[in-house]
Amino acid sequence: MKKSFFKIFLYITVFLVCLELMAYASDLKSTVSIFLMKKKPNTTFQSLMSKDDLGSKGIPYGVWDANKLNKFGFNDSDDYDFTPEGESVRIMCIGDSVTFGTSTWPVSWPGLLEEKLKSRGLDAEVINASFPGNSLPQIISRFEKEHIKFRPKYLLFIKEFRYYMAGAGTIECKEPYWYRIATKSHFVDKFMSKNSPDPLKRLRKRRLAVGDKNMIHKIRQEDIDSYRKDLDRLAKICSDNSISLIVATTPTLISDENADEHKDILYSSLFSYPQITQKAYIQSKPLLNSATLDFARQEGVVCIDLAQSIDNIDEYFADDYHLSLSGTEFVADKYAEVLFPMIQE
Repeated sequence: MKKSFFKIFLYITVFLVCLELMAYASDLKSTVSIFLMKKKPNTTFQSLMSKDDLGSKGIPYGVWDANKLNKFGFNDSDDYDFTPEGESVRIMCIGDSVTFGTSTWPVSWPGLLEEKLKSRGLDAEVINASFPGNSLPQIISRFEKEHIKFRPKYLLFIKEFRYYMAGAGTIECKEPYWYRIATKSHFVDKFMSKNSPDPLKRLRKRRLAVGDKNMIHKIRQEDIDSYRKDLDRLAKICSDNSISLIVATTPTLISDENADEHKDILYSSLFSYPQITQKAYIQSKPLLNSATLDFARQEGVVCIDLAQSIDNIDEYFADDYHLSLSGTEFVADKYAEVLFPMIQE
C-alpha cells in the first residue's frame, strides 16, 4: 500500500516537473528567437519601476514604449533644479497612475496643465512626481522625505481609493496553500492567462482562494477615518512648509446605475482586490469623496469636485478610474481654471 502511494506521488511530481520545464522551454524559445532575429524585446511598464522602503518609484531615464522618464524618475521632460529659477511658479502633482498618465502615456494631466498655464502667459513649472501603485501613506512619506526639496508653491493631489476600500492595508487575505503553490507555478500561470480571458472567471477563482470570511461587503468607518488622518497629515506638511494644497475628488466611470453595462471593466478593476465585493466597491467611492470634500471645507483647502463633473461619462475614462485623453484634458483644464487666478494674485 505504501509503495503504491509512493509511486502515485512520484508520478504526479514528475508530471508537474515536466509541465514546468515545458513552460520554461516555451519562454526560452521565444527569447532565443528574439536573439537570433537580432530584435530587442518590447519594453513594458516594469522597465520604469524600482522599489524601496517608501514604495514604488520611477527609474531615472527609464524607457517605456520609446518614451523616457527624466533624471529624477518623473514622467516629465524637464530635469529640474531643486530651487525654481527666477520668478517661475513651481507646482508639484502627486498621486498614482491616474496622475502619472499610465493610460495615456506619455501624456499626463500635469504635463497638459503646464502647457495651459504657459499659454496664458504664466511662468509656471509643473512637476509630475506621481508614480503608479503607491498608497496614500507611501505617497505622503515620499513627498515629505524626497520631493519637498523641490520647494513647490502649490501641491496638487488626486488619489484612487481601493487601498482604503480594502481595509487600509489591514486585512491580509491568506490564500489556501494549494492556491499559493498553483499561482507560483510557471505552467499554471501561463495556462490560466490563456484559458481565462474572461475577467469574471478569473476574479471568481481569486475569490475562491480568498474565502468568504475575508470578503469585504462595505467600507468601515475606521477606513474612512484612516483616509481622513492621511489627508490631515498631508495638510500639516504643506502648512508647515508654506505650500498651498489643492485636492480633488476622484472621478470614476462605474456606479450602481451602469454596473451591468460595464461588467468587464468592473471585474478587471477588482482583480487586484478580490476581497472587495462589487457592492462595497461601488458604494465606497462616494463615501470617500465626501470625506475629501469635508476635509477641504474644514481645513480651508481648495477642492476641485471632479467626481461631480465627469462621473459616469464614458468618453473621459480608459477604464473605471484611469483617464482617457479627453479626461486628461478635462482635468488639466479644471486645475488651470483654479490655479490661474491664484497665481496672478
